[in-house]
Amino acid sequence: LSDFGNHLSRFKKLKVPFPRLVLACGFATMLIGGVMVLLDYHSLIGGAMLIVFTILANLMYHHFWTMRDPRQRQTHTWIFCNNIAVMGGLLMVIAS
Repeated sequence: LSDFGNHLSRFKKLKVPFPRLVLACGFATMLIGGVMVLLDYHSLIGGAMLIVFTILANLMYHHFWTMRDPRQRQTHTWIFCNNIAVMGGLLMVIAS
């Protein structure tokens, strides 16, 4: 949330329609889904929300396969793989 303006300009650069609304919905999804999982209140729905969010974030922000700079590519590959691991943990939450 503290870097909302930076994310908003990136969304505009990516030509995301209604960037402010999409970004606000993304933050709300993270917050609501996280609280649902944390409190074990409909954690299946909360976990699913976070998985969908993480997939979209990976595709929008961490597309390392298009990056030419080796450092940037390595950083975003690591973040992408870390997010895949997080989704594995969320699948475990959903399964339980």
